[in-house]
Amino acid sequence: MIAVPSDVSRRGAEVKRSYQRVVEAMLDLFQGNLDVPSQNRNREIALTLCMISVGGMVLARAVDDSTFQDELMDVARGAPENLGLSI
Repeated sequence: MIAVPSDVSRRGAEVKRSYQRVVEAMLDLFQGNLDVPSQNRNREIALTLCMISVGGMVLARAVDDSTFQDELMDVARGAPENLGLSI
C-alpha cells in the first residue's frame, strides 16, 4: 500500500484496478468504523484518513531522521483522534 503507489501509477489498467480494490477495502474499514450520520461526510472523512495514513507513512520512509520518522508515523496513526473522531 505504501511502497508501491509510484510504481502502480506507471502500470496498466489491471494493476491500477487491483490497487484500487485495496484502497477501497481500506476506505470501507474506515467508513464502517466512523460514527458520522451523513454518508457523504462519512466518506469524505474516511478518504481523508486513508490519505493521511498512506501519506504519513510515505513521508516517514522518505526522511533520514528516525525521531522525525517516528513522529510522522505517530501522528498519522493518531489522525482520527487528532481530528476529534472516534473510530
